[in-house]
Amino acid sequence: MTTTFIHPLTGFIEKTFVITEFELRKLRHDFTELITRALQPALGLLIFGQVFARSGAMHTGNIPYLDFIAPGILAQSVLFVAIFYGINVIWERDLGIVQKFLASPTPRAALVLGKGFSAGIRTLSQGVIVYSLSLLLGVKLNWNPLRSSTCWSL
Repeated sequence: MTTTFIHPLTGFIEKTFVITEFELRKLRHDFTELITRALQPALGLLIFGQVFARSGAMHTGNIPYLDFIAPGILAQSVLFVAIFYGINVIWERDLGIVQKFLASPTPRAALVLGKGFSAGIRTLSQGVIVYSLSLLLGVKLNWNPLRSSTCWSL
């Protein structure tokens, strides 16, 4: 009789990805959530960005207004995904879903990490949307990571 020994770290990683897959299945069944969350950055870039850029009411120095506002819209989109995931955990706690997860043999850290990974995947989709709209509108993006890191060091 042979016994298989699964390393505890391997089991932890597997359970983390199961939670991530569970969260992403919810996204696949309700794809409209991804579309509605894409509306806010699209409105920010397409309508408000264009209106304020043409009005000249906002002075950004020698930087075009859309170049100025695009990173802020990206950061706002990412922050909203994080906030809504926190609210989602509270809703699931009120519905009793969190108690069912806690009754399973899944470690609590795997639950948190799995939810974090799925939030990261949703955040990547938001980033793709904002970057795509920025490129379509002609925003000059800085792709050099060394140049942006020197800004943070100042």
